[in-house]
Amino acid sequence: MDNNVLSINNDVLAKMAGMAALECDGVAALSKFPAPVNKMVTGKFTRSVKVETENGLVNLEVYITVKSDRNVREIAENVQNKVKENIQNMTGTALNRVNVVVADVELAEDDA
Repeated sequence: MDNNVLSINNDVLAKMAGMAALECDGVAALSKFPAPVNKMVTGKFTRSVKVETENGLVNLEVYITVKSDRNVREIAENVQNKVKENIQNMTGTALNRVNVVVADVELAEDDA
């Protein structure tokens, strides 16, 4: 019987999710999620990706900024798929849910 246990820190999952989101066409940047002052965390990815684990299920919420000249729904779906695929392939961890929040739109220089 194998008693080895693999444990992956939530910050690592957040970083993996953030990197996967940034690989998607149309994503301009990661955005910060709103957090109460007493729950502020540090780090580029942990401010942009919420990771919740409950009863062995992993739920992610990824906050992104999209480019203004792109289809927002398509971008969000691509981010969901890419994040889920990357984390499952890299860790073997099945994700219960990947929510994508479009928190901002990056204006093209012509629009600014």
